[in-house]
Amino acid sequence: EIGSGLVGSEMCIRDRPHIENHERTLKAALTCDEELVVQAFLHDPVVKGKQPQEAQVRSLVHDMIENTRKYLPDGWN
Repeated sequence: EIGSGLVGSEMCIRDRPHIENHERTLKAALTCDEELVVQAFLHDPVVKGKQPQEAQVRSLVHDMIENTRKYLPDGWN
């Protein structure tokens, strides 16, 4: 068993956006929700740093889903 002990409040503050976005991404995948995928991209700290336009993100997400649809679960069809 590996444990890390208690996490300091600074780490919690730093990691919270990543944790929330992982939750958003998982929910999007489980519910086949394209809008949640868009929101996950828009809230991703790395993507946010690039300051993309929302329309660019929406186009990217749409293209990604369309181009991988045959590999995705039936809920995406």
